[in-house]
Amino acid sequence: MVRATVKDPVLAEKVIPKYAMGCKRICVSDEYFQSMNDKRYKLDIDPIISFTENGIKTQSAHHDLDIVIYATGFQIVENFNFVLNPFGAKNLSDKQRYIFS
Repeated sequence: MVRATVKDPVLAEKVIPKYAMGCKRICVSDEYFQSMNDKRYKLDIDPIISFTENGIKTQSAHHDLDIVIYATGFQIVENFNFVLNPFGAKNLSDKQRYIFS
């Protein structure tokens, strides 16, 4: 899907996940990868050195920005608890219970 949507093959390879599906949040948007074809789109995967008065400085560049959105990531342990006892379970309702929080 990514290679078919993102026109720049180098960029497409950079944004293709290198982990199993479900290890991080799943992107359910059909516009996310399409937006990477916009000429204004820039991807900088270098570490952030600092936040400046006008944007963000990474190892390779300074990016002038009006808005910075900071997201810390996905913690499955806090969002999904489950208990499985598949050995000796007679059926799902008997020995397996799922707790969603």
